[in-house]
Amino acid sequence: MILTQGQLLAWKGLEVSKLLTLKEVIEGVGPIIEADPQFVYPQQEHDYLEERCTCVEVEQDEDADYHEEHYLYEDCPWHLDDDNTCRYVKNDGAPACVVGHYFVKELGMKDLYNFETKAPTFVLEAHGYEVEAPAQRFLNTIQSQQDQGWAWESAYDQAVKEVGAYFARTEVPYAEESNE
Repeated sequence: MILTQGQLLAWKGLEVSKLLTLKEVIEGVGPIIEADPQFVYPQQEHDYLEERCTCVEVEQDEDADYHEEHYLYEDCPWHLDDDNTCRYVKNDGAPACVVGHYFVKELGMKDLYNFETKAPTFVLEAHGYEVEAPAQRFLNTIQSQQDQGWAWESAYDQAVKEVGAYFARTEVPYAEESNE
């Protein structure tokens, strides 16, 4: 017998108050993307970007064949450490990443600082949500693409594409419930 996430949470004595569907996630994330579609989360890496996050200090010795990087992430509003780990919220509590914006603006979460480095599904389950598998796929993909330096609009498009591929592999069509 395979348990759903909600059944597992109930078995552990945790309450599941709401099923979060793909439709709800897309409807919640859409306005965030529309507000700033070309936003690119500041990156610590990727030399092809014109600007890197200010938490990276680069020293170049003219005689050396390489440059040395120092990470000043302790005060960085965008990263937790030196491995390009993005934050859900900045030090002042304002949303930082695309999923952080969704959690704060659409779901009203105020304690995301406790969940930095945790997967979106973990955060949602800790707040009483059972997350539909396609919604999980969407959130994980948009977060991953953003973390890799994709503009929010491109990350969104890729997440939609991934969800479509998920349905193709599982042969479970996503259809709106009809009231016929």
